[in-house]
Amino acid sequence: MKWELLLRTMQKRYKTMRDIHGSILKLETQLKARTETNKTKSPTHEVAPVGDISEEEFLKNLSHADFVEGLMRLAKKSSAPKIDSYS
Repeated sequence: MKWELLLRTMQKRYKTMRDIHGSILKLETQLKARTETNKTKSPTHEVAPVGDISEEEFLKNLSHADFVEGLMRLAKKSSAPKIDSYS
């Protein structure tokens, strides 16, 4: 019985972590689009996210402040329960 409860708890945590990871990837794409907009100084207000860019290029173009700001916004909006650490 304890193992089943532990297994269910771990499955819920894994699902929550997957959801957070998906949200971070979406946020990274939005930040990349904003960075590209700032680089080109185009008059358009909306930029389609680029899907064929390498991770290295993405990280080079992404400013640290934008990334941290986005993660903080994500953390504030996240309704995921906190994961307890067992030490």
